[in-house]
Amino acid sequence: MQHDYAPEQQQTIATDHDAWVKTVYGNQLNLIAPESHQIQIADIAHHLAYINRYNGATMADRGLSLAVHAFFVSNYLYHKTKDAQLALHALLHSAYKAYIGDLIAPVKAIPELAEPYEALCNRVQNAILNALDIPAMTAEQEEQIREARKIAKAIEVERYMTAESGFWFKGDINTKEFKDDYVVSHCSKAKSDYMSAYIFLSDKLKKH
Repeated sequence: MQHDYAPEQQQTIATDHDAWVKTVYGNQLNLIAPESHQIQIADIAHHLAYINRYNGATMADRGLSLAVHAFFVSNYLYHKTKDAQLALHALLHSAYKAYIGDLIAPVKAIPELAEPYEALCNRVQNAILNALDIPAMTAEQEEQIREARKIAKAIEVERYMTAESGFWFKGDINTKEFKDDYVVSHCSKAKSDYMSAYIFLSDKLKKH
């Protein structure tokens, strides 16, 4: 596992196109041909902590960030299964959004956007997993994470959507058992929690 957690500024990448993003720590990612050396977990943690879910349409005073969501899903699965690799995949399941933002579901549902957007997500996500030396998810892991994300969404809808947003579907999941497990933190705390979870899970995998 890679353990370069301190952010390092990298050289600017010369490209003949504008499809690249600059990160908070001065790194540059080519979205057409992303490379492992352009990716740092510190950038991912920071960006996800400052990007809100649901296009910001929540009543959470501190912002319902992608990092908070991913931390809950990862923590839930680790405590349920003690599977560090599964929990690490859960933590990183939307890591690509650190570089391309969080496109809301209604936009992804537009037919002419769906296929190219999915290709971009996969391209960036694969580059991240390669950079962090993490194997691709198995079908079983993907299903476990999908179910955990449904729990997270049910909690989010019940606690942080307005009464006027009753059209949000949360399913028949009983959220009461997760009363104290889902904590919406300020951006700096969400970033710190995300990084701590990454370090903890990476170290667990390194020892096996």
